[in-house]
Amino acid sequence: MADANAILLLLSKGHGSLTVGGILSGLGMGEHVAKRTKRARVLAALAVLQRGGLAELTWPKEDKAHPGALFHITPAGRAFLKDGKKLPCCRRGKLDVPPPADTLQQRFWSAMRILRKFTVPELIGAAAKDESPRSCRTRAYKFLDALRSAGVVTELRVRGDGFKRFALVRDLGPHAPAARADHLLDHNTRETIPFATTEAKL
Repeated sequence: MADANAILLLLSKGHGSLTVGGILSGLGMGEHVAKRTKRARVLAALAVLQRGGLAELTWPKEDKAHPGALFHITPAGRAFLKDGKKLPCCRRGKLDVPPPADTLQQRFWSAMRILRKFTVPELIGAAAKDESPRSCRTRAYKFLDALRSAGVVTELRVRGDGFKRFALVRDLGPHAPAARADHLLDHNTRETIPFATTEAKL
């Protein structure tokens, strides 16, 4: 299990800006844990840190070859460490919520919770692994369509580069919701969220 407190400490060192890959290397997570599983766990821990205002991200807009978003510690995060505090959502230094399954949809959801505002290319860049670009785009738009119909995601103005922007307006929790014929199933609470229309999703 990725340790959110350890990630915060890692971000406080040096320049304090790391990609998910850099965080994985810095944590030295055991080789017996699959790489994709490690990534999902780190994304979940980063979401905890961001919700607490202890870490945030920047996205290199001009460098297309950059491996992804950069995460860095906030002044509040440094003060948190200086005071010797531990995250209240952690127990024995571990995340109190078990890691969700490592699927593309789950990684999309974890990335949304971190990015908060995003385009589909940014979402794919943060979440995709071995899937084909075409499959990623199709599944990303279908998932976003369902989330938007349930009022979980809203569409923003088109960016200067022509890409639609979206914003996560309702954070349901670490586990990705699942689309059904006329509603969204929240796997965190087992509650259903009806779609604005009865059109089938996903």
